[in-house]
Amino acid sequence: AAAPFLFYANLVLPISDKHPRLNAYTARLMARPSFRRALKDARPYVTGTPFEADYITAYERIMGPDA
Repeated sequence: AAAPFLFYANLVLPISDKHPRLNAYTARLMARPSFRRALKDARPYVTGTPFEADYITAYERIMGPDA
């Protein structure tokens, strides 16, 4: 249940390197197939939102640029 909150919070205010455990936890959540599928399903709906560019950058970082 933490994955969406951490993903969007990280878009607005990136998690500092001072929190290695939180960064590791976030990375594990983002690697889960279910979360990757949710990101893929949500991508068409971010068009025109204030965080569209940040979302696409994060999406490509997580999914790969060819996704």
